[in-house]
Amino acid sequence: MFDWLLRFVWNPFASRAEEEAAKPDEATRQALLQTSFENSPVVWLLGKTGAGKTSIIAALTGDSAAEIGGGFAPCTKTAQMYRWPNLPDKPAALRFLDTRGLGEADYDPTEDIAYAEGQSHLLIAVVSIADPSQEQVLKTVREVRARHPEWPLIVAQTHLHEGYPADQS
Repeated sequence: MFDWLLRFVWNPFASRAEEEAAKPDEATRQALLQTSFENSPVVWLLGKTGAGKTSIIAALTGDSAAEIGGGFAPCTKTAQMYRWPNLPDKPAALRFLDTRGLGEADYDPTEDIAYAEGQSHLLIAVVSIADPSQEQVLKTVREVRARHPEWPLIVAQTHLHEGYPADQS
């Protein structure tokens, strides 16, 4: 059964005959889809408000439910999980956890950070190159990494286009 799941997710070029021969019945397939979503690795995006966390998730998953802001006003009000690939009839290979932005006024991220840590397997720190004040992100990343040194860490710099004159791109 696991061989079918791997082929189903990772081998879109498998022949139709191979795919059909390995395909489980509908009840087993539905159970696999749900289990794969619940057990697929979670990539947590952490950063300040307006850094581009949701934009990255929307670009990677193609999920139209990912609401993207147009400035520094926060759009993400609660943590939200997005699946990849974003295909309802296929197992999720990854899930992306979008969280509220650090530095929001009147927002204490302690509970959200604890929740995200309990869900995640990898951390992406999203930092806007246009925002030189990243102390809270750095502090939070250091704390999370101290508790989870085995987690891979990726740093994604965003808004690079803002560092160039308008006539150059």
